[in-house]
Amino acid sequence: MKNHADFMYLINMRFIPAMLAALFVLSTTFSSADMDEQWSYIDKTNNGDLMFHDENTITYPTRTNVRLKMKITYKSNPEMSEIIILGEHYCSEKKFRTIEIKTKFLDGRIIVNDKPASYPRYVLPDSIIETSHESVCKNIKNSENKN
Repeated sequence: MKNHADFMYLINMRFIPAMLAALFVLSTTFSSADMDEQWSYIDKTNNGDLMFHDENTITYPTRTNVRLKMKITYKSNPEMSEIIILGEHYCSEKKFRTIEIKTKFLDGRIIVNDKPASYPRYVLPDSIIETSHESVCKNIKNSENKN
């Protein structure tokens, strides 16, 4: 290389196309992940908070367990906008275990707790988790009654 300008030209010729390709891959990866989510409205709390299930994430690890993503969109919380929970309902025991919790704040912060709960806990009566539990476990209870 004869001078600094030649060096910068060479870097720009290799670096900029590679950077643009990387940005394209990242943008299509994240946008396709968002497109894969299919949120179905489940219920609304007395405070106006809304609960949704992601229909595309519902799986059945066992005959009586249901794993899925849930989203709670807050209207009543002055700091949080939403929580996305990956959790597992233990339908025969009326228990629930969190696997991952992603909290989104109004100021743009996101906190992820990806440490699963060590054991399932009983579902609290009249809670939004109970509404979720009843919604996803009713199909399991109906199929058990037929057998």
